[in-house]
Amino acid sequence: MNNPAQNNYIQYLTNKDIIKTKEVVFFNNGVNTTFTVSGINEDFFILSVFQNNLRVLGVGFDDIENNDMLGFLNSDILDISLIPRNSFLSSQTVVTMSYNNKYVETQKLGEPFFDFNLLFSKLEEIRLSLVPSSSLAYKVYTALITQNTVYVTSNVLWVGREYRILNLFENDDFSNCGFVDTYNNFIATDTTPYVWSNGTLVIDVEFSAPSAIVLENTIGGSFSWSYFSNGFYVCTLSNSSVLVEGKTFTLIGGNYGIAPAFIRSLRNSDSEVGIFVNDNLSGGYDNILNNTSLEIRVYN
Repeated sequence: MNNPAQNNYIQYLTNKDIIKTKEVVFFNNGVNTTFTVSGINEDFFILSVFQNNLRVLGVGFDDIENNDMLGFLNSDILDISLIPRNSFLSSQTVVTMSYNNKYVETQKLGEPFFDFNLLFSKLEEIRLSLVPSSSLAYKVYTALITQNTVYVTSNVLWVGREYRILNLFENDDFSNCGFVDTYNNFIATDTTPYVWSNGTLVIDVEFSAPSAIVLENTIGGSFSWSYFSNGFYVCTLSNSSVLVEGKTFTLIGGNYGIAPAFIRSLRNSDSEVGIFVNDNLSGGYDNILNNTSLEIRVYN
């Protein structure tokens, strides 16, 4: 069965970093769908396939091998800066591609045959293995950081859980629960404070810790986040003694419209980096970090 070219096309990247489209015709034999890409008069890298304006995953090559291109074709991540130049196809190259109809139907139902994140991880391992470690000036951790403060709303504490009170309202009394002062976190020793009826806000420290979308980690190990106090958060590396003094560089971005707060990052120790959000006058600010970029470099 021949599907007309209308609304059926590929997206490709030229060697001048311009994204273009090329119409294709799909041939469906009931089991597999095949199509041919031809007539592109410049070096190109195929990014994605669309049928009836819907993106198709699970596409493969019938006549060439190009794992880098397959990785981009069959994923939800598209960062053209990561495309190796030696993976481009030459001008006027003719490529036959196909996919299994049952596979594509399964993809639309949200039941992929394999883990695309795993595929990308393996491709990244291959890419890094091709670069001699001696040629890399530094190892790096980059991530997008978000922090939202979570308050206890049930008027009941969990014994053994860590909390913080920034402002103790008059007549409220948490002394039986391990609370000492507003300068320190406390571990709850009882579930019900003597008095908690005047509006005191209690922060759940564990659930108020920042979360991270990791973009790259060549430093190795895992990075865990904790809430230390309002506007002060700590990132701890599982591999101790890696963030060497004199060789560690940290950089954090800002968020538009957050004045008067300033965002800063610094190395705390060989295994910790701290983030501060404050204005140097009234103290720290929570709920400011929102996909805020963070980069940690450790130079050789």
